[in-house]
Amino acid sequence: MVVHCQGGARSAAAASLLRAEGFNVSELAGGCEAWAAEQNASSGWGRPQRTLQVNSGVA
Repeated sequence: MVVHCQGGARSAAAASLLRAEGFNVSELAGGCEAWAAEQNASSGWGRPQRTLQVNSGVA
């Protein structure tokens, strides 16, 4: 499961709670704002040049 929010703070809190209940959760690092910035910074056909980091919470 991947959770996300605008800036990443709420999804981090939600992911922590879900992990505590045994769910396998990832979160979009930096939230939707970071994803949108990455999209705007990309070149070519609107594809990002690199992959956004997803925090899985697994050590």
